[in-house]
Amino acid sequence: MPNMYYAEFKTHSLSGCSYQYRHDTRIYLSGFSGNRLGGRCLGAFIGKNPGSASGLSLGWGRIEEDTTLRLIRSVWLKSMVYNKVQAKAGDYIQILNLFYLCNPAYGQAVRLANKHALYFPDTAEGQNFEKIWWGIGDYDDAARRLSACLSRLLSSSIKSCPKHVLSRTRKVGQVASPN
Repeated sequence: MPNMYYAEFKTHSLSGCSYQYRHDTRIYLSGFSGNRLGGRCLGAFIGKNPGSASGLSLGWGRIEEDTTLRLIRSVWLKSMVYNKVQAKAGDYIQILNLFYLCNPAYGQAVRLANKHALYFPDTAEGQNFEKIWWGIGDYDDAARRLSACLSRLLSSSIKSCPKHVLSRTRKVGQVASPN
């Protein structure tokens, strides 16, 4: 199967340290034409941060698959089968995060992001999404430790969209809009 995972990786230097960010992350559901401007966004998934994600190079291009991206793709495809919807070439899911700093140690990533305001929101946050799924695990922890990031996402254009939550047990349920 061709690689279905693409993103843009950028670096930012601060106080002699270089930090990597992952933006415009997409999971293609049925092939990718190679044209970043093409395709149809079917919805978004919101996670905490990209964790240990890494690109093959800086800039936009193919990325290595990870278990989270594979799970999101699998759940979305099963949902499409259940709803008798066929994915078309170029259809994709946009991945958004509370913050975009790549760091596999979540606690350390949160401390760095909060200490240096290393949030750098993704321009995709301004889109209108038909569907949004949250997968941030412990919502209360995220609200406490990343309140600025959570507020940013909830106040953007996604606030009018029905939100769904993907729990650790992989059950899907609708949650009320925060407005």
